[in-house]
Amino acid sequence: MRRWMMIVVMAVAVNMVARATEVPAVVDAVERHAAADKLLTLFNMDNTYDHAMKQAMSMATEMVNAQDIPEAEKDRARKAVEASITVSMEKFSWTRMKSIFLDIYADILSLEELDGLIAFYESPIGQKFLKKQPQLSLATMEKMQLLMQEMMPDLQKAVDHALELEAYMGEPASPAEETDE
Repeated sequence: MRRWMMIVVMAVAVNMVARATEVPAVVDAVERHAAADKLLTLFNMDNTYDHAMKQAMSMATEMVNAQDIPEAEKDRARKAVEASITVSMEKFSWTRMKSIFLDIYADILSLEELDGLIAFYESPIGQKFLKKQPQLSLATMEKMQLLMQEMMPDLQKAVDHALELEAYMGEPASPAEETDE
């Protein structure tokens, strides 16, 4: 009987220790989530994110406009770009993405790191950086657009070459048509 009592007491003690370590982990996760939310709010992520999506659409449309192709093809390409960006903006809206960002920040950054970032972005220099972030993003997008425009002729040549090669070689066989002889 004494042996059973000892086993029960030990099981209860182990269970209490396990539960005691669970509570701080849950509290830490909740605190990290709250801190991540505060950080994303400081980043003004709702506006920043939506603005970045609109910039991507504008950049893609400008790339189509810069192409040396007939206007009818440009119109089709612009419509395709606009349709794909519209769907992307719906599927990847900030309303849908916020919880994903919160989980990522809370999972990867410790509470100490989140608090440090919050302190920085609440500081005068952090606030200046946040105010200049749209300018930094715009300048980055402009530079990327120039690089993309430089790349487009090479990309077009590569696509044309691949299509010509496919036309010359014929349609590639589907896996079902291939045989091991």
